[in-house]
Amino acid sequence: MAKLMEKQQRWPAGSEDEPENGNDEDDEEAPPLESRTPKRLIFDDRSVRAGFIKRVFALVTLMFAITAGFSSAPIFSKKFKDWCNEYWWGVYVAMGVFFIFYITLMCCQGVRRCFPCNLVILTLFTLSAATMTMFITASYSVESVMIALLITTGCSASIILFAATTKKDLTSCLGVAFILGICLFFFGLMTCIFVLIFHWVFLHIVYSALGALLCMFYLAIDVQLIMGGRRVEISPEEYIFAATHVFVDILTMFFHILGIVGRN
Repeated sequence: MAKLMEKQQRWPAGSEDEPENGNDEDDEEAPPLESRTPKRLIFDDRSVRAGFIKRVFALVTLMFAITAGFSSAPIFSKKFKDWCNEYWWGVYVAMGVFFIFYITLMCCQGVRRCFPCNLVILTLFTLSAATMTMFITASYSVESVMIALLITTGCSASIILFAATTKKDLTSCLGVAFILGICLFFFGLMTCIFVLIFHWVFLHIVYSALGALLCMFYLAIDVQLIMGGRRVEISPEEYIFAATHVFVDILTMFFHILGIVGRN
């Protein structure tokens, strides 16, 4: 009250020197607009994306741990390896189940976002992929499987590091990746025909090499889709979708590399 009376005495009513905004010169100046801008939104976006990345790669690690556990059974047990080779048709059953759950996770958005249905389907998908991998690795020598595993691990780690640190936006190459995938698909069909009819085995090696390179390209794109901040990014709600993509990229890369270095 005393301060208000002092103000009225210094600027009488109708005085020309009276300030228009009515603020006292002793009052502190208002902070600039930039300093009053809330920054919670930016922090929340980064924290959500970081949690999404951790969840995706944790799921991928768990999926590969299950796959490695299944695939190691023929390596440590000769009888079980002979059983897998005897009932080799089991790989086609596992492959059929694998594709059913893979298409479900890729095409049915409501299913992969519905908890706990999404985790149940992801578990069945992982078990079918692990069973398929077990039958495939059982038909190769242990040395070939270990060499393919080491090459795949090194390539995957290098690609993930490159995609996470490079300034190049690889998500803008989705159209190119789709075209290359279609070309490789038809080349694979022709390879099957020539290998079965003319026994041109070298075409299988060429196909496996091209397939491994394309899977590396897919993995780099998918990593940037998960990291965000690019032209195209995956929503943080789609952690099942993202984990499935990364898992399939690395697993397919392993199969192609095994086709190059593997000995039946």
